[in-house]
Amino acid sequence: MIHVVSLAAQALYRRELDQMFGRRTAHFRDHLGWPLGDETRPGERDAGDDDQALYLLALEADGLVSASLRVRPTRDWSLLAGPAAALAPEARDLDAPDVWELSRLLLPPLGPGRPGRVRPFELRLALLEEACDHGIRRIVGLAEGLAEAVLMRSGLPIRKLGPTQPFGRALAFAFEIEVGPQALAALHAREGEAQARRLRLPLISDPGGVSPLEMEEMLEAARRLEPVQLRALIAALRQAGDEEN
Repeated sequence: MIHVVSLAAQALYRRELDQMFGRRTAHFRDHLGWPLGDETRPGERDAGDDDQALYLLALEADGLVSASLRVRPTRDWSLLAGPAAALAPEARDLDAPDVWELSRLLLPPLGPGRPGRVRPFELRLALLEEACDHGIRRIVGLAEGLAEAVLMRSGLPIRKLGPTQPFGRALAFAFEIEVGPQALAALHAREGEAQARRLRLPLISDPGGVSPLEMEEMLEAARRLEPVQLRALIAALRQAGDEEN
């Protein structure tokens, strides 16, 4: 599943988000030399308000984040309107309310390794679905040069906003993705999937030590039950809750 994390649920995902922030700092700032803050230290995250941001996380069997991204309104703050503006000469209307920026795009390493729990296309499918749900018309972003071939062949309706050129200690390019029902239908047809498996956990003030991964696994197990089994499970949980209260 792809975990969709809004501000309301960030406390539940503190461990996973801290891990993502650490990877982001190590890769984009320390390795690529992008002019970003150090998110492993308080007060060093991107400028702007994170209240409207959505994080999409894919978790492995050990609970570690295998892939992630963030989308946020560009009118709040944007790399392409700030430190990376020179890479996006064709960018337009970045202050429009239906234009959001994709960042923190961290994909699983290429090559042989343990198989992921999330199918490779599921993150981009979930991205378009969330964008349509929120009325987003365009998604813009900045990606490292090595990811160009992967993104351009991803099935997303993506175009470059300028040439690939040096940024920091490596190459980078700016892009935009057109969002809408047609684009989403085309990606669904390409991947042969009706929809991505998205999980949006509710705000839980006291999860009792249960991690997001454990909640995902319990929900997946419940989905596999026959209707009569599921009704029996719900009845048993209600009775246990009543007895505890």
